[in-house]
Amino acid sequence: MKHHSQAHGTVHADSPRKDFPWQTISASPRLARAMLALGAGSKTAMELNKAIGTPNAHNYLRTLREFGCVIDKTVETGTDRDGKACRYGRYSLIWPTQSEVVTAMREVHE
Repeated sequence: MKHHSQAHGTVHADSPRKDFPWQTISASPRLARAMLALGAGSKTAMELNKAIGTPNAHNYLRTLREFGCVIDKTVETGTDRDGKACRYGRYSLIWPTQSEVVTAMREVHE
C-alpha cells in the first residue's frame, strides 16, 4: 500500500543532457549500476543494494541526487521477517528518463 510520494523538479526531454556528469557516473561501477537499476524501473533499497553490490544504497541515491538526478521516494507497507508490519521506501528515477540513461550510458562506453 502506498502512503505518499515526493515528486521533485521538472521532467526533461528524452535526449541526454551533455552537461550531466555521465562520464563521472559511469567511471564508478557502483554508481553506474545504481543508475542503470533505477533506469530499469522502481526499486526498494534492498533491491538496489543487490543491484549495486553494496549494503548502503542510500549513499548512492544521495550521490545521484547531488549530481542532479530526480529520484522519487514512495513509502510502502509490508511485513517483515518476523511477521510484523513495516514500512519501506521504493525509489523511482524521474529524471533522467530511462531512455536517456540507456542512450547516455551506451554513448559513454562507445
